[in-house]
Amino acid sequence: MAEVIVAPRTGISQQNKYPNEDSLDMEFSDVNLFGFNRFPGIDLLEGGDRLNLAMHTAWYLNGTAFDSLVGQSYRDYKDNLFAEDTGLHNQVSDLVARASFAPTQWLNLTYRTRLDQATYQTRMIDTFATVGSGAFTVNAGYLYTADNPYEQYDQPLPPPTTTTFFTPRREVTAGVTARWEDYRLNASAQRNIQTGQMDQVNVTAAYEDECFIVALLYNRRYTSYNGDSGSSAVMLQLTFKTVGTFGFRAL
Repeated sequence: MAEVIVAPRTGISQQNKYPNEDSLDMEFSDVNLFGFNRFPGIDLLEGGDRLNLAMHTAWYLNGTAFDSLVGQSYRDYKDNLFAEDTGLHNQVSDLVARASFAPTQWLNLTYRTRLDQATYQTRMIDTFATVGSGAFTVNAGYLYTADNPYEQYDQPLPPPTTTTFFTPRREVTAGVTARWEDYRLNASAQRNIQTGQMDQVNVTAAYEDECFIVALLYNRRYTSYNGDSGSSAVMLQLTFKTVGTFGFRAL
């Protein structure tokens, strides 16, 4: 697989004219390898000419599926808009890879990783397992990153090496999903096993039919952004599938 993107160089000085509120936690992986903009939001836009390459393979045999991908990105200049440890700071990006294995319809295992392009040191691991199908599913995961992206909320990019940005992060997640006719209930939790503290808890109750979705969402964040002590939010979300999504935050 190959992709060539030709775009103007936006430059970090141009980007600094606008506040960055939604593009801080940037994780480079196979998910956004072929993305036009690798930042998660719209406050920062990726520019410049670049070439994205990957080898994608898949095998299907008697109900068993295996899918894998390994790829890399190349650009014609070093982009200081990306933090040093994002894997996109240099002209040649880090290597990203994914492997998914589904031996049955009720079990799916996925492993993602990012390796330093020079030393092949592991910079990110994201593993995920889903058990069940239809009415009830359980999922669990483990995440390792060589840095702490939460620190980016307290300082401009790229962060200086004297901060705790380069402290590794290790987290586990667990969640359940229950479905009954047009109703759905989701609950998940995320815990930092390095600090022994919770990161966040999410609960969603929703009704969905062919044209309308109403969902009640609860989120409790324990991590600190800009020096706060976490936050709680309750939101009512209405989605008209032919119009759009509207939300009301109650807390």
